[in-house]
Amino acid sequence: MISDSSATTARPAIEFTKLTKDYGDVRAVDNLTFSVATGSITGFLGPNGSGKSTTLRALLGLVAPTHGSARVAGRQYRHLTEPLRQVGAMLEASAHPARSARNHLLAIAADASSPRTRVQEVLDLVELSSAADRRVGGFSLGMKQRLGLATALMHDPGILVLDEPANGLDPQGIRWLRDFLRSLAAEGRTILLSSHVLAEVAQTVDDVVVIDHGRLVTHQPLSHLLAESTEPSIRVRCAQPTVLAAALTSRDLQVSNDGPDVLFVTGSTTETIGQIAFDHAVVIHEISKATSNLEETFLRLTSERAEEART
Repeated sequence: MISDSSATTARPAIEFTKLTKDYGDVRAVDNLTFSVATGSITGFLGPNGSGKSTTLRALLGLVAPTHGSARVAGRQYRHLTEPLRQVGAMLEASAHPARSARNHLLAIAADASSPRTRVQEVLDLVELSSAADRRVGGFSLGMKQRLGLATALMHDPGILVLDEPANGLDPQGIRWLRDFLRSLAAEGRTILLSSHVLAEVAQTVDDVVVIDHGRLVTHQPLSHLLAESTEPSIRVRCAQPTVLAAALTSRDLQVSNDGPDVLFVTGSTTETIGQIAFDHAVVIHEISKATSNLEETFLRLTSERAEEART
């Protein structure tokens, strides 16, 4: 049950307004604006180095914005009346390796005077009870991730900020995490989820935010994002992708890269692409219709952003 201190309101649970963060001459986050609706699961996506971690750290008051603001429950984190009860965070799975999971959580419980009985509750929630008295230093990465989730949930917050919670989980664990997060959202909690496991994100989230080079690429419901990408695309693996991409682009076809020798082409057919490749002496190793999914959409969006940055 969500504590009264984190009751939902009509306003967004999380708001970023023109958030900018510079580290010397490097701009990690650039004029970023988006919000997260109360009671939703929002996937926060971007390539490595896109500014996701800096954005989350700014939200939690761990770094100071150069410009703009990051607010949770309508306030900057440092101005929350009961921050530990309002926001649970998992930016990295960290606990002293010599402590047991139980003792780690007992120490966390004491931070906000949560009852000791809550420790066993969260251990049960994340299915870690059987390892509760083992030292954390002997945990697998997946077990540490579960302990990180238990830590974030200790004070029964209404808002969760999770950075790569699926990291280190096996396929069964990833499926468990999906069901677990959906159950938390069903209770009315708000979840901002950063992840690179796009197949699981597509089965978990309500909304998607994509950033690249610190800038917003898109923010919309997952269903809308995928609906925009329903135009059939063709996956082409070839010997000279740069040559073929230039030839296809000259025909006003939309082309994006997926690795060193693979192209996704939208608005054409296998026959037309094959003829264009033949005309330009490009050897095709594989050509097939591609189904639209979040991973393909993500690659297309970030490829387009990279092209814009180069021009």
